[in-house]
Order: sequence, then C-alpha cells, then structure tokens
Amino acid sequence: KLVFESYWGRNIDISDRLNLKPIVDSVELDWDDFSNRIEHSDYKEMLRTNTSDLIERGGFGSPTYFLNESDMFFGNDRMDLMFNKAGL
Repeated sequence: KLVFESYWGRNIDISDRLNLKPIVDSVELDWDDFSNRIEHSDYKEMLRTNTSDLIERGGFGSPTYFLNESDMFFGNDRMDLMFNKAGL
C-alpha cells in the first residue's frame, strides 16, 4: 500500500531504488534482501505473469486491482474504495 500511495499519491518515482528505501525501512524489511529480490529473474517473471493475468481478466491499465474474484478497481482514485471494502 505504501508503494502505491507513494507513486500515485505523492508522485514519487518508485523506479529509483533510493526512493524505495525509506518505504522498505518504514515496514522494517531488510533493504539488502529487498533490493536483491526485486532484481531477481523469478520476481521479474512473476510480474510478466501478473500482467498476462490482468489482461485475461479484463484489466486495461494501471493501476488495476482485483478484490476477491469479481471486484475490479481501476485508477489510483479507487484505492481508498478498495481498501475500505477489504477492511484495510
């Protein structure tokens, strides 16, 4: 959630790894482990698979979120609706 809020809510460039570090630190994850994982081919393949799944489910842009099997939320202005529905 913090990554999404940073990118879409505060216009922080999350492709810059240095911008991710404060987010990672704030949730008490190990920065070295995190930064190694996001470069690993398994995670990059997971991103490709998730993108294909999105297209198959009718998603058409980013950000698109699915809650449960049927509720699709598109756009950063819908994040609060999705989090509220999920009880977060």
